Amino acid sequence: MRFIIALFIGLMMPLPLSAQDNGANYTEVFGAVQSQFDSAENAEPADYETLLPLTQKLHQLIAGLKADISFQTDPRYEILAQAEKLLAAMNAKRVTGRPGWEFVFNGGFSLTGGNSELLNLTGGLKLGKSLLWVNDISLNINFDYRLDKDEVTYRKWTAFLRYGHSVTRELYLFAQGNYRSDFASAVDNGMKFYGGAGYWFFDIPSPRLQLGIEAGGGWYQDYFAGGATESHFILNGRLWFFWNLAEGIAFKQDIDFNPNADDFTKFSFVLKSITGLDFKINARLSLALDLSIRYTTDPQPGIKNTDYSHTTKLVFRL
Repeated sequence: MRFIIALFIGLMMPLPLSAQDNGANYTEVFGAVQSQFDSAENAEPADYETLLPLTQKLHQLIAGLKADISFQTDPRYEILAQAEKLLAAMNAKRVTGRPGWEFVFNGGFSLTGGNSELLNLTGGLKLGKSLLWVNDISLNINFDYRLDKDEVTYRKWTAFLRYGHSVTRELYLFAQGNYRSDFASAVDNGMKFYGGAGYWFFDIPSPRLQLGIEAGGGWYQDYFAGGATESHFILNGRLWFFWNLAEGIAFKQDIDFNPNADDFTKFSFVLKSITGLDFKINARLSLALDLSIRYTTDPQPGIKNTDYSHTTKLVFRL
């Protein structure tokens, strides 16, 4: 009987000591992480490779504390509150140093026969490289091609090259060059160069919700079929919105507004809108439905003010 009692006491004794040791370890780990962060807290932007292990340690620390703490009077609860506050400060830092490449391919196809021999092809490629919260470079190319009985009924190429540089987590500067060739609008070749500033109103990672605006100005020139040309200095305004409606379903809206800035006697502008729904199939593949609308106040003779197209395509992300 004495042996059983002694064994029971021996098993129980390490428990309070272990909890006490854990409390000391938590304090020590938190103090070390906070000291390293504070030593570089004035660095702007912060270095990703330095910050990443600190955030990982904090995540482990917070997970361990939440698993051990069962009531708020536990003295370790204060460490948990401080750790969560420090993690929020780390996440708010403007960070550079992580080279991230993005490769996105999309494509759609339809073919009909009989009374109408119609071939529809649509596709695109997006390449992007980002240094987190500081530098962003992206190249986007898209095409839409339609052929009916060996006659081209629609052909459109668009591409842009863009560079962005963040000033803060919310405010950034950008420069962009666009190219388009649009059969429906009688544009053989069109170029636009512009830049300005943008602002993120919010960028919530989970569930993902984004809203931002851009403002700036630039210049464009269009070369039309038949030899006519047109060029203007323009102002540029943009609004975009992205929202995960449900698990695997996302809505996007992107609006560009370009009023001419070199002739104030007549108000003329170009308005472009892209509305889309994305249905996630798996981690890399999704189905995208897009509606694109372009409205111009001064189209070429014989061309309507409004042009729109709807595309259905598969999107593959590497």
